[in-house]
Amino acid sequence: VKRSTPKARARIDAWQQEREAHLAAHPLCDMRSSHGDCWGPLDAHHVMRRGAGGTRGVTGPLLTACRKHHNYIHQHPKWAEAQGYSIRREVTK
Repeated sequence: VKRSTPKARARIDAWQQEREAHLAAHPLCDMRSSHGDCWGPLDAHHVMRRGAGGTRGVTGPLLTACRKHHNYIHQHPKWAEAQGYSIRREVTK
């Protein structure tokens, strides 16, 4: 079992606190009315993924998505970008 460093543990704890606060403030799936029935637990989705310029741990912006819709966002990245559910970092030369 890999142990977390104190710095990594602090980052994880900060993310868990931000996630819980976000889900408490936004307790319904943001996609519920326009994208069909919801199922599964609620997730706090990072609109800007780490690989797209977001940061690990505490970040923003977030949206609330049930597991069904959260999976759909990740399985259909071009669609998610067009809908504003995902932001891709602009590549500069």
